Amino acid sequence: MPLQATMTLATAAAATALALACNASSSSCPPSSIPGHGIYNGFHPPAGAAWNSYSYCNAPHVNAAHYPPPPSGSELVYVTSFQRHAKRTPDNLLPGADVESYANPQSGWDCSNDYEVLNYANGGHAGVRMKTEYSIPQWNPMRGRLWNGSCSSGQLTRAGWEDARMHGRDFMKVYGPEGLAQILGKHGQSDNDMCDSITVRASPSARTAQVASAFLAGMGVCKKDLDGSQHSKKLIVQPDTIDGIVPSYSCAHADSLRTAIEATPEWKRHLTDHAQVFDALHESLPTTKGVEAWNSWIDHSFDLLTSRQCHGHSLPAGGPNAPAVNQSLVNQVYAAGDWEYDYIWNRASSANDSSSGALADEYVRYGTAVLVDELARDLKAVEEGRKGRPLVKLFVGHDGTMVRLLKTLAQSGTIRWPALGSEVVFEVWRHHAAKDSEAGLFVRVFAYGTLLHSKADKLRTNNSSDRVEWTPLRDVIAHLECRIPDDLVERCTAAPSTS
Repeated sequence: MPLQATMTLATAAAATALALACNASSSSCPPSSIPGHGIYNGFHPPAGAAWNSYSYCNAPHVNAAHYPPPPSGSELVYVTSFQRHAKRTPDNLLPGADVESYANPQSGWDCSNDYEVLNYANGGHAGVRMKTEYSIPQWNPMRGRLWNGSCSSGQLTRAGWEDARMHGRDFMKVYGPEGLAQILGKHGQSDNDMCDSITVRASPSARTAQVASAFLAGMGVCKKDLDGSQHSKKLIVQPDTIDGIVPSYSCAHADSLRTAIEATPEWKRHLTDHAQVFDALHESLPTTKGVEAWNSWIDHSFDLLTSRQCHGHSLPAGGPNAPAVNQSLVNQVYAAGDWEYDYIWNRASSANDSSSGALADEYVRYGTAVLVDELARDLKAVEEGRKGRPLVKLFVGHDGTMVRLLKTLAQSGTIRWPALGSEVVFEVWRHHAAKDSEAGLFVRVFAYGTLLHSKADKLRTNNSSDRVEWTPLRDVIAHLECRIPDDLVERCTAAPSTS
């Protein structure tokens, strides 16, 4: 049996066993929270698995087939969506010359640019429209540092583009003219009118801009102007010095907190317990031995292996005499990656404050405050009924964006490594039975296509449910505003403590 099929059956069996314990028809059924268990092959859940099983390569998201209707007498007035980019090439290249040429299939990676429509010029006097095409010529003496094909490192692939386009199509089936929660296309809006009702924010990374483009293409908006030319859509990107989506802005206090997390006994015990995993990786990928970035945590190996398996590539070997990584080892890497993300951004505590997750929580507060501030301001504009605001705002970011956002919202249980295409959606509804406009605004929050389960008192709808399914907007804003430290600029700018 081919290696890819073996991997599929092994991971699918675990996902199926977990998913079947949950009612597949329930909109509130969360994805599996057991680290390392899930689907890592880039395809749909296997027969018998819940539609929202944890699928790292293409996360479940809001869709018409499993969308829970809101209370009657309600009108959707605003939607904001956060999503991680879709499939890409590995972000971290194996150390050493010619290693990547051994570690990848001869066919290489496919980022052929007939699908890429990211343009920085609008034609005419503004300049000529151009498409980017990466070239890896055989004559280049440095080509052994990279794989064959048409991709750079960390680049959105053709498969990622298609996933993002399908994601946009599913989004439109819920929120578009024929959707169960229509907000776009009302009152005879044209495609371009709908396009103009959407604001798009992305990180400074090219792959998030490409995902935004594919997502809008899947929605079927932003097509042609009256003169037949391609409709131009503004993409809002903040300079990486100040951007909060990744986050990109530097913060000395957050850096010191990360150092403190990695100095905790539990983190050190984790590395000790996984020493054999790192040793086995060194056997197959010998140039990673002794390289701190590849051994201080499992991140780089996780990235290398998931990127390959999400595209159906065989498992790598880092040289002509090195054995290929085996699937059993890969499964251990995936479980360790889940553990690390949950610990760093959700559970880490210090010796001085043993309350659950206190150290991780402070780390997230200072690293995510700029993005949380932007979200709170957007929701405040809805509450105040400001004119000129968009009906829909789309954020496209990264795994670091999503894990911090889920912690900010106090997601219940384990916070796993955010899957490719993972999504958090905020819906703001107006209930016409309310006596005043502000009191009549309520929020529902979805994560991975189901209503979010939260430990935060202000976010939970009532004491009998931990779901964010009908929470007053003012309470959601209050929760977010409390997450923004008053001393953010001061502590991010100050030199880190050496004590």
